[in-house]
Formats: sequence, structure tokens, C-alpha cells
Amino acid sequence: MKLATFCILIAIMSQLSQAAAVKATNGTNKNSGAPNKPCTKDNQAESLYSLDNPAEIWICSNKVWKPFGLTSHTGETKALSANSCKHIVDSFSGACAPEDGVYWVQDLQVYCDMTTDGGGWTLVWQHTYMKHKTLNENMFYFSSYYQPCDKNFTHPDWCNIPNKGRFNPTEQMVVGYHKGIMVFAYKGLYNCNIDHHWIGAHSYIFKKVVDKCLKSNGIPPAPSVHESGIFGLTFDKVSPTNYYLNCNTYHKGSTLKSQNDCRWHDCHLPSTISSKSYSTDMTMAIFVR
Repeated sequence: MKLATFCILIAIMSQLSQAAAVKATNGTNKNSGAPNKPCTKDNQAESLYSLDNPAEIWICSNKVWKPFGLTSHTGETKALSANSCKHIVDSFSGACAPEDGVYWVQDLQVYCDMTTDGGGWTLVWQHTYMKHKTLNENMFYFSSYYQPCDKNFTHPDWCNIPNKGRFNPTEQMVVGYHKGIMVFAYKGLYNCNIDHHWIGAHSYIFKKVVDKCLKSNGIPPAPSVHESGIFGLTFDKVSPTNYYLNCNTYHKGSTLKSQNDCRWHDCHLPSTISSKSYSTDMTMAIFVR
């Protein structure tokens, strides 16, 4: 898991410091459950955390070890499952911050981008182009089919989490990656249509977060069919309000059974990222926050 123990402890100690007469210490308890260490008048208000689960806290009170009601949801375990990746970020403060990686969110293991634009982004859809010889409608970002989004982009595949509104998002971000390197990212207001219609990947108030494209820099990605007939997978990066022109993923004439390459045609990768400027490895992803 991507959270360091000291990071969890900072969240814990932050809460302990708010509890009257509690001494926030670095004591440890070997196993989960009440500590074996005696609780006496000499160590009243001492706190111990479990080595098995650093978020499990016990307080010595009136010569009895009592569980402390920790409210932080770190996503480290299913028991500490958060409501969203943003919920996890909000559990930490100061210099300590969670890292990119897989966390427990609403009893699902999902990938969280914890660094881009302040972090807290929950991955809800991903597709690597020209990887699958045969596509299917389950792969669409508005599909009701669940495919776990629990992998990093160094292991490209496809995923989809239906009912994306379950994370109570106010923003969404569309991202293009080349072999795990973020090439462009644009965020905007959450579009509630994303759970049932292809137009849901479009936001009318997109703002640039990152854009390293040599072509169409500053123009946000948008759904594009380009005569391919596979809305729900395809994007362009030239005409965000004309869904039937240009392409940046699959080219016109593509179908679920056969695809023509259009990767990065509206972008052109810089040589610092790839020796080929287009028609090379490409993954698109949608995050919500």
C-alpha cells in the first residue's frame, strides 16, 4: 500500500491532540486488540497504536485500555475504506500527503491520483488504444459494466466503474498517457451524463492542467466519433464542440471488430517523451473528484 506508516500516524496524532488529556505518543502494540501492556496510574492517557493496523488506537484511561474513535479514512484497508480519493487526501494535512496508488474506496480497490492538481482524483475509466483486437460496449465509459480500476498505467488495460456519481464528484479530468507518462490533462465540472451517455466525457468549462502536445496545445480533449461509430471510446483534440471531425485515438472507419490507428494525431508527442510523435502507445483515462 502506498501510505507510509508515519503518514497515518500524523493523521492519528492530529486527532489525538484534539482529545482532552491524551498524550499522543509513539508507543506500539504488537497485535490488534487491547494492549498487553499494563494500564496503571503511571501511564494514564498514554496512547498506543497497533502494528497490525496503525489506525487502531488505544488510550489508557482509569487503569483500563479503551479504543479511541479514529475518524480518518486512509483507504489502507477495507475497514478504513474512504468515500473517494479526495476523502483520503482530506484526512491528511501539512507536509504529509498520500502517494499515487491503489486504495480502498467504498469497499472497492481503486487507483487514486494523489499528486496532480492537488490530488484526490478517483480513476473511473481507462482504455489503451490498439491493444485489443476486438472491442465491446462494456469498455465504453458510460457502460454499466464493472471492470476494476485498480492498476497503474505501467500495466495498461481497460477499466470502468459504473455509477461514477457514487463518489459525489464536482469535477472530472480527462487525461492522455504515453507509457505511464502524463501528456495532457484537462479538468472541468462533473458531467452527470457520464454514467449513461457518450456526451458525459465532455465538460464545457475544461481548464488545462497539463499539456505537452506539440500540436493543438491548449485545446481540451472531447468525445469524437469521426465516422467510427464507437462513441464511448474515441476522442479528438482539435474540435471539442464538433464530435464528427478529427481524431486522436481511433481513426474513421474503425468498428468494434476492427480499428484504424489515430493515436496522438491531434497532439504530436515531443521527442522528450517518445521517438515517434504519433501512432504509438496511448492510454486515455477519466478521473473524478
